[in-house]
Amino acid sequence: MATGRAAIEDRVAGLQKGADVCLVKPIDVRELAATVVALNNRVKRDHKAPPAPPAPQWTLVEGGWTLTDGLGHRLRLTVSEQRLLACLFRERGNIVGRSALVEAMGEDVHDFDYAQLDTIVSRLRRRAKKANMLPPLHAIRGLGFTFTD
Repeated sequence: MATGRAAIEDRVAGLQKGADVCLVKPIDVRELAATVVALNNRVKRDHKAPPAPPAPQWTLVEGGWTLTDGLGHRLRLTVSEQRLLACLFRERGNIVGRSALVEAMGEDVHDFDYAQLDTIVSRLRRRAKKANMLPPLHAIRGLGFTFTD
């Protein structure tokens, strides 16, 4: 706060009302600069960012029938989900084509309804969300899916 009132009572009243600093006009530029630096240092010190939450460590356990995030959450998989995720885990971080996923699920790539693949992924995501999990399973338009870390 900058004030023209030099009386100590006025400056104390300003501080009691919430001012961090009370400077009397005319303000010397050096005093103003030193005050700004001191306040900035205090703000930085007092507002450190909280530590980042632990990152999930995605794994398939129990013969690939359970998806875990390493944070205590587990999701039992259906047959289709298990086969789909097993294929994505083998190619982790890479894009896996839709036809390769259909083959991994034991289906015929020529007779399979590819909309069903989207339904399986959507259902998996919904079930994972209910289990407080957010798997890094991403659709890559026109190409397929990827499971990243």
